[in-house]
Amino acid sequence: MDNKISLLPVKSDFVFRLIFGDQRNVDILAAFLRSVLDIPNDEYDRLTIVDPYLKKESEDDKYAILDIKLHTVSGGIIHIEIQLRVLSDLAARTIYSQSKLVTEQMASGDKWSIIKRAITIIITDDIFVPEGDKYHHQFRYRTKDGIEFTDLSEINTLEYPTKNRIQTFLRKAS
Repeated sequence: MDNKISLLPVKSDFVFRLIFGDQRNVDILAAFLRSVLDIPNDEYDRLTIVDPYLKKESEDDKYAILDIKLHTVSGGIIHIEIQLRVLSDLAARTIYSQSKLVTEQMASGDKWSIIKRAITIIITDDIFVPEGDKYHHQFRYRTKDGIEFTDLSEINTLEYPTKNRIQTFLRKAS
């Protein structure tokens, strides 16, 4: 008799949120973030998971819910999204969400200096950046020769494609 228990995959939205999106598991979340991001260690001392709904400023605004949204010690915002497949609109959706993370920090009359760093992490089972040969890509505002404009906005992609997808990718690349 086979007593094998079938578990839900960690990469499903539901399980991912249960593990990483629960304040009781913030130590697991902090360990994950330390392995991905290049921010000071003290930023992880107090991570606060917050409402994942992006504010609508008007009735016509696009509605968006993030998988996980949290604040760091200094008020920086981190957004984590898990996407098993890279759909054609994922880059546009990411830019929209990233922009909202910045703009929702401001209200009329606020000084520009209150804007805190907004970081997005996209985890996918697919290849998101076919031009790259690494599994982790970091995107920030920089010139072609590497001069950084600002670090207030950053998008990271983590690609963990299955073996078959890697083989397909390698065939297309050759």
